Amino acid sequence: MDAILQLEGVSRSFGGLMAVGDVGFAVQAGEIFGLIGPNGAGKTTLFNLISGITPVSAGKISFLGQDILGIAPHKVAGMGMARTFQNIRLFSGMSVLDNVRAPMQAFAETGLLSDLLGLPASRAQEMKIRDKALELLGLVGLESKALDVASSLPYGERRRLEIARALALRPKLLLLDEPAAGLNLAEKAELSSFIRDLRDRFDLTVLIIEHHVPLVMGLCDRLAVLNFGRLICQGKPEDVRNDQCVIDAYLGDSHAAART
Repeated sequence: MDAILQLEGVSRSFGGLMAVGDVGFAVQAGEIFGLIGPNGAGKTTLFNLISGITPVSAGKISFLGQDILGIAPHKVAGMGMARTFQNIRLFSGMSVLDNVRAPMQAFAETGLLSDLLGLPASRAQEMKIRDKALELLGLVGLESKALDVASSLPYGERRRLEIARALALRPKLLLLDEPAAGLNLAEKAELSSFIRDLRDRFDLTVLIIEHHVPLVMGLCDRLAVLNFGRLICQGKPEDVRNDQCVIDAYLGDSHAAART
């Protein structure tokens, strides 16, 4: 497999505080790669560095073989990288359908004049976008709520809507920031199967931040563990699970006892 995402010595400091320090790993095409660690370990900051929201202080980030440092977030997204957020960011006053249709406009083939005049090509394209948006909503179980206002959805459904909106960008790499937050155990199990299905259906690579250890251990092909902004371990789930540094920093004594 080829690396779709490569980090080399990535660091970011805020006012002298090192939030991320000298982090390096590669995510292979087709992988589900997990990023775990205690609260405040720098996981979301690293996502922000990868997606271009926060500038890197030092190091290099390559996506699809191209250096993406200094590239605006919307251009990184246009290259094929989409993400969700720890704190859900939807167009809360818009309909569920329009939340998914909006990012699809980036791929519109007709011009502004055609749209303003309502020419046949423009109308046909709008129908195509609507149908695709409904297809994505059906995939996440929200097609019946397409005309509902996004803010009216319960928490778990807003999470799924955010994933559908990310998929509307036709990503090659999907970054999921704590997608299981606020979900019950049954919903988390369903989410795990759903992410695998997305990976296979859309030929995706997935990079996921998640605190629910059983979910990432069962879902991910490989894991990287951050602590105080630094990478302390990476490898297959079974290797990470049994690493003493990870147990001490994150998994804790109860996990160590469970292994014996």
